[in-house]
Amino acid sequence: YQRRVHGTALGEKDEVALEDFYNFHATMSILNAASENELSEYAARIVAVENQLANIQGLMHEAEYVYNKTRKELITAELLEIIGTMIVMTAGKKGGVSKEQFW
Repeated sequence: YQRRVHGTALGEKDEVALEDFYNFHATMSILNAASENELSEYAARIVAVENQLANIQGLMHEAEYVYNKTRKELITAELLEIIGTMIVMTAGKKGGVSKEQFW
């Protein structure tokens, strides 16, 4: 049907050129759709990787916080032990304990 309509309005060369243009346009539309599909897949992968990096950074900050908190608690416990020992050693003495005796 299309050949007859184009055949009556256009010459044979024009009809071939129009058909070639139609085929080219259809091919480019398919190529464009395939390219958009592939690019959207890459974009989704990039977003997923960025989210994973954000999660990893959050976990690293949380682990660092827990480490520092635990370290501070251990240091505080050791200092309290040292101070407690010093108090016990000086309990019965008026002059206290010298540095050399303590360390």
